[in-house]
Amino acid sequence: MVKKVLAVWLIVSDIERSVAFYRDTLGLPLKSTEEGFADFKTEGIEVALGRRDIVEGAIGKENVAISGPRHLVSAWEAVENVDALYQELKAKGVPFLSEPKTQPWGQRVAYFTDPDGHIWEISSWVKEG
Repeated sequence: MVKKVLAVWLIVSDIERSVAFYRDTLGLPLKSTEEGFADFKTEGIEVALGRRDIVEGAIGKENVAISGPRHLVSAWEAVENVDALYQELKAKGVPFLSEPKTQPWGQRVAYFTDPDGHIWEISSWVKEG
């Protein structure tokens, strides 16, 4: 049985562009880099980036989808103020798919994409009372 997820790998087309986005724009702390690879340490799991050709070499081109659905990654669940983070990231040029919105299940969420179209969610639970 899997007890812990250590990292989430995202396949990217341009490693330098993606490192700049995650490190400089989002502010994730860069842990390490190698040819075609980078990973970032967060309080939860690591976010790893693998350039498409490197991933294809490791697991076979036939196993790496060329096109298809984007990945949705939930992040920053414990943010105190989704609206403030939304404004901060938007000011840095982060492309958002939606403005912050309170969902029927009680979370305030907004969605943005990275340079390769992976969809990220920022969210927090709406406080009652």
